[in-house]
Amino acid sequence: VLRRTEIPYDHVFNILGLVLFAFSLSLSLTALMPFQCLPNPNGTSSMANNPGAICYQSADHWVLIAIGAVGVVLYPVSIVSWAAWTTYQYPIRAATGNGLTLLYRYRFFFQRFKQNCYGFGLFVLVRNFFLALAPIVL
Repeated sequence: VLRRTEIPYDHVFNILGLVLFAFSLSLSLTALMPFQCLPNPNGTSSMANNPGAICYQSADHWVLIAIGAVGVVLYPVSIVSWAAWTTYQYPIRAATGNGLTLLYRYRFFFQRFKQNCYGFGLFVLVRNFFLALAPIVL
């Protein structure tokens, strides 16, 4: 007889966080795609993945810019903000009784590194975001 066992919320949160952490670079690159423009011989620039859209001149590109801006706010900025808040709260909560709950819930974020290097998870997320910005800036 198969029994349905309930999965604790902290385990589900940990699994979803691990997936989010693993795909952070590719999701950031996708959100920033409308901002990647390449120069054309005639002096204009077009999108790297859609050469038919002239950057900052065609209506199609402005729609993509709006969608990309929403994507950047929803994914990289909000996730890095959440990670920064969690990293800031780590030493405060670790000193209280809620420390174990925090460690179980954010195991994907803190257990990869030594206990005194708890901020490295945030460093990895910020580094991935700047790696996604590199094709735009360079």
